[in-house]
Amino acid sequence: ESATVDSSILQQLHPRRPIPAISLYADDVMLFCHATPGDMAAVKGILTLFGKASGPQVNYGKSSATILPGDPEADAVIAQLGCPAVQLPVTYLGIPL
Repeated sequence: ESATVDSSILQQLHPRRPIPAISLYADDVMLFCHATPGDMAAVKGILTLFGKASGPQVNYGKSSATILPGDPEADAVIAQLGCPAVQLPVTYLGIPL
């Protein structure tokens, strides 16, 4: 995450301290970012580049995005990813979040 923040590709999650922006376990990935047009375009671009470089492609039909409450325009921004938006709580690795 620090490389993307240092390069101004993604916004820093917390203004004063670094927070891990990704959780990886086997083939499950959870990515934390801001619901802004710039961050969504960066995430989509990074995932596309990863697929071109490695072969595996993201299945957006099996993926989802969750927006923290409070940003009424975030749904339109999430639509850029091409996956459904789901409400909290979500389950990740069997744990409700």
